[in-house]
Amino acid sequence: MVKFKGQFETANFKTILSGLAQLVYEGKFEIKKDGLHLQSTISGKDGVVWLHIKKEAFKNYEYEEDMQFIVVLNKLNEYIKRAGREITLATDGDKVAIKSIETGKIFRTRTLAKIPEKSVVPKLSDYKPEVTIKVPINKLTEAISDAGIVSETIQLIANEKGVRVKSSSEQNVDSVDVKISDEKFTKETSSRFGLEVLNKMASTGVGFEAIIDLGNDYPIRLTYNTDTENLVFIYAPRVVSEGD
Repeated sequence: MVKFKGQFETANFKTILSGLAQLVYEGKFEIKKDGLHLQSTISGKDGVVWLHIKKEAFKNYEYEEDMQFIVVLNKLNEYIKRAGREITLATDGDKVAIKSIETGKIFRTRTLAKIPEKSVVPKLSDYKPEVTIKVPINKLTEAISDAGIVSETIQLIANEKGVRVKSSSEQNVDSVDVKISDEKFTKETSSRFGLEVLNKMASTGVGFEAIIDLGNDYPIRLTYNTDTENLVFIYAPRVVSEGD
C-alpha cells in the first residue's frame, strides 16, 4: 500500500545523494508533514548528517502519516541518476519506488530493518561552536583540494588575520596555506580534520554558500541552505597530542 508519493526535480538531490553515498551506507529517511528528512551516521561513526528536503520542493506531495524507511544509499543513488531530471518517489510496502517522469522507468529497492546506532558527535541542539564563518562553496572545496596535496589532514584556523585552511607534510617539508575568508576574530580558534571525509562533505554542498561552525579541537558543523533544502554535517576533529 502506498503511504507516501512525491514528485520533484532531482538536480540538487542528485548532487547531495552522490556525495552522501560515499559517506553513508544506510540512509535513514523520515517522511513528515513538512517534507523528507534524513539523519544518518557517517561510516566510521565520526560524523552525522542531517538532510531536509522541504515539502515546497515537491510538485505533488501525497502524505498520510509520519513514517520511516532505511535504504542502501549507493543503490538509491544509482537509481536516481538513471531516472532522469524529474521523478516520483513513493513508499510501496517494504519497498521504495522511483519512477522517471520522462521515460516511465521504475526502480524499486527493498527497505532495511532498523539497526540502532549511537552517535559520538553532539546532537544539533547540543552543539556550541565558538565562531561562525560564511564562505563560498567553490572557495572552500578548492582550498581543501589544495591542502590535500601534502597531507591527509587539514587545519582550519580563524583568528585576527582571517580564516585559513592549512596543511603540512611530515616534518613540514611541504605545506599549503589558503585564506578562505577575510573575516577577523580576536580569539584564535583552530581544529584539525581528516581530509578525505571533509572533502566529500564540502563537495556535497548545494547552493552558493557554506556556513562553517568551528571550535577549538571541536567538531565542525557544515551547513548548506537553499530555498528547498537544508543539509547539515557534523564531523569530529583529529585531536593532536603535545608529542605528535
